[in-house]
Amino acid sequence: MNPPPDLSIIIPSFNEEQRLPDTLRKIAAYVRERRPDTEVIVVDDGSTDKTAAVARSYQARIPLLRVLSNTHDVAIGSRAVDRSLIETHQSAFRESAGIVFNRIVRIILRLPFVDTQCGFKAFRRERCRIIFEQQTIERFGFDPELLYLARHHGLSTIEVPVRWAHSPATKVSMLKDSLQMFLDVFVIRWNALRGRYRQAD
Repeated sequence: MNPPPDLSIIIPSFNEEQRLPDTLRKIAAYVRERRPDTEVIVVDDGSTDKTAAVARSYQARIPLLRVLSNTHDVAIGSRAVDRSLIETHQSAFRESAGIVFNRIVRIILRLPFVDTQCGFKAFRRERCRIIFEQQTIERFGFDPELLYLARHHGLSTIEVPVRWAHSPATKVSMLKDSLQMFLDVFVIRWNALRGRYRQAD
């Protein structure tokens, strides 16, 4: 397992092709001289210039540089895309149950995502308004419904690896909540068959 970075620097950017190089040069010098384990994340918020390309050109000078281009309507955090980023694992039973549940979700709802339950999700408000208007589930099963609706309405969705640690104080009951989430998956499919998730005009 890779150790967590000593420091994380997140740079939100939009059309910063001209200003970004100076910032990254200074960060590269700082990382090289003082904090080599620093993680740098440049978040490109749908730029129309060469912001993302400029950022990536510094990957040789900043070893832990990542560039995230936000051109999607929905972004979801995932523990399963890169499990080496999990700092504290759940019990083997919980982790296995999560994998089984995800496979059920993928089969029944025809979703491609390898982790629907992580909890880290971001939505573009105007584009995603319809999925919240049509959402019917408010329990732990709301995640698969939102993702099903996003696919149903043709919204662009990306699954992004995240650094995550399990908390023993979790409030999710393995018996009660897992059964309810399992039933919710069939509720979503039933709603779809009944035409409850109407297409946008």
